[in-house]
Amino acid sequence: MQNKSLKISEIQSPNWPYLYKPQTSCITYLLGLDDRFTLENVEIEFDQFDIDCHSALFVIYNASRIYDHRLRTHLQSVLSSSKSMTTKKSSSFSNYYQQELDFKDNLSFCGHFKPEGRFVSRSALLKLSLIPNDRLSEKILPSLNHGGKFQIKYKFVKSYHQVLADEYDRTNPSICNLYYYQSRTLSGKFEPPRSSENDYFANSNCTFNFYISNENSRLLIWYDYFNIVDNNYIQCSSDNLTYTYRSYISSTYYLYPYIYCGYRNFPSPYLTSRSTEQFRIHFRSNDDDDTGLGFYGRYEFLNESNILFSSTCRSPFDPIIYINETEQPSGNISSNGYPENVICEWSYTTTIGFQFNLELKTLDLEGSKTKDPPQGCQSSVLRIYSEGRIDELCGQEKTLSFILTNSNWFTLQFVSLIRQTQEPLQGFQLLWTVVQVKTNINNNQCLLSNDYFDCKKFSKNINETLFCIHQSLKCDGYVHCQPLSSEDELPKNCFQNFPRRFHFLSSLNIRQHYILIIIVIILFIVILFIASIFIFLFIKTKRRRQEEHLSNETKSKMTDIYIHVDDNNDQDLSHMGILEQAVTTV
Repeated sequence: MQNKSLKISEIQSPNWPYLYKPQTSCITYLLGLDDRFTLENVEIEFDQFDIDCHSALFVIYNASRIYDHRLRTHLQSVLSSSKSMTTKKSSSFSNYYQQELDFKDNLSFCGHFKPEGRFVSRSALLKLSLIPNDRLSEKILPSLNHGGKFQIKYKFVKSYHQVLADEYDRTNPSICNLYYYQSRTLSGKFEPPRSSENDYFANSNCTFNFYISNENSRLLIWYDYFNIVDNNYIQCSSDNLTYTYRSYISSTYYLYPYIYCGYRNFPSPYLTSRSTEQFRIHFRSNDDDDTGLGFYGRYEFLNESNILFSSTCRSPFDPIIYINETEQPSGNISSNGYPENVICEWSYTTTIGFQFNLELKTLDLEGSKTKDPPQGCQSSVLRIYSEGRIDELCGQEKTLSFILTNSNWFTLQFVSLIRQTQEPLQGFQLLWTVVQVKTNINNNQCLLSNDYFDCKKFSKNINETLFCIHQSLKCDGYVHCQPLSSEDELPKNCFQNFPRRFHFLSSLNIRQHYILIIIVIILFIVILFIASIFIFLFIKTKRRRQEEHLSNETKSKMTDIYIHVDDNNDQDLSHMGILEQAVTTV
C-alpha cells in the first residue's frame, strides 16, 4: 500500500469483523515516499488484536517500538531533557519522536491482548506478516483450532532528516517546523517537503525559523527557484509564502506586508532590518490537487566584514545619518550604476515634526512586479522603509514615483545579487527633500513662513497631502514640490529670488560650498604657481639663446676682419716682389 493521503488509515484481518479462517497466511507492504527531498516512515498502532499463539504469529519486520510520548508526564520529561539532547544525540535518536529507536529485524506477537505502544519502520517500507503455525495438529483442542482477528491503524510520517535544519519542533512534531541557528550553521538551503512527483504536498503547513545571534548580524534570504501555484498573484489566497519577524526588544511578531505565490514570481532578496532576532518563513497550501515544485531557498547569516557590504556605498552597519533641515534640506541617493553582489543601506532621520518627500527619478533593475504574469525580483530589489509602510521595488519605471513618509525617518535598502541577464541597466536614483506637512494643527499653514515656501497644488485630488519646502530650494533647477505642483520653479518665484542667491548653489549644503570654494582656490594657486615656473624657465631659456647668438655673431665678425687683413698683407708682398724683379731686370 502506498501513501495516497496524509490521513490515518486502517488494515484489517481477512473476513473482518469476523474471525479469519485457520491456516490463513497474508503479507502486507506499506510503502512511503523515499526520494532526495523527503523520506516517509510508516507508523502503525494496533487497535484490536486476538491471535492464538498456538495457531499463528504476527510479525513486524525492521521496525522499532515507540513509547507513548503523548502522555503528559512523559512529554514533560522529554522537554526537560531537551537541552541535553540538543547538545549530544546518538545516531539512533529520533527528532520526531524525541527518543532513542531500537530497530529489530523482526518483532513477533500473539495472544489476546494488543501489543502496547506504536511501531515505526526503519525505512520507507514496512512489512507485516500473518504466519500460521505449521505444527498445528489434531491433538489441539477443537476450541483452539480457529482463526483470530486484528485491526491496525497506520499513517505515513514525513521525516525531515534529508532537509537541512538544525532542529525540529519538539512540542508538535506532526507539523513541519524547522529551525536554523546562526550559532550552528552560517549558510544553507531550505525547501518544502515534496511528493514522489516532486510536487509539494496539499495541506502543507511548514514554518522555517531563523535565529540571529546578535544585533551585529543580519540574515539574507534569496531563492533559486520558485513555483507556488495560485492564479491570483496579488492575494495568493490558495497557496502562499509569508514572512513574520520579531526584534530583541519585543516578543511581538510583525507580519511583512507582502505575500508571494505564482510561477517564477520570485520573492525579492530579503535582508533583515536592525535588531531583528527571529525571522520566520511560512509556507501554506490548501487541500486541492493543484500543486507545484514549491521553492528552493537559500540563507546566509552576515556580519559586518562580509564581502557583500561594499565600500562604495553605505552598509547596514553604518550609523544613521542626521539631516539638519535648514543646512541640507535636500539630497540624492543612487546605486552608481548597476553593480552585482552588493548590499547598500542608507538610513536618514531629521527633526521631529518634519517628514521626507521621496522622488524616485530612475528605477532600472531586473525583474518586474507589474508585468502579466509578474516576474518578481529574483536578483535585485530596492526596498524603502518608513513609518507604517514598506515599499518593495524592482524592474523598470517610466513614470516618476513619489513617497511621502509618515514620520521623520526612512531607510533605503538596495540588494543586488548575481544578475540573471546582462542588459545595460542603470540602477536607481532617488531625490529626497525635507518637508513640513500642513495639517489642521497648524491651520494648514507653513510654520516659519519666512524660511519655508508653500507648495500649492495644481490638481483637485483631495487625497494629496500639502507640504512646504525650505526657501533655499526655490529655483535650484529641481522641482521639489512634486507631486503637488512645480510652484518652486515658476519664473515669477525665481525672479523674486534671483538677487538673493545663485541658482546652482541653493540645492547644496553650505559646508559643501565652502569646501568646494577652498578646493577651487587651492587649485587656482597651484596652477598659477606652475604656470609662473614655466614662464620663468621659458624667459630664461630665451635670454640664454639670445646671448649665445650674439656671441656667435661677434666671433664671426672678428674672423672676417682677420681674414681681410691677411689678404691685404699678401697683396703688398706680391707688389714688392714685382718691383724687385723690375729693378733687377734694369
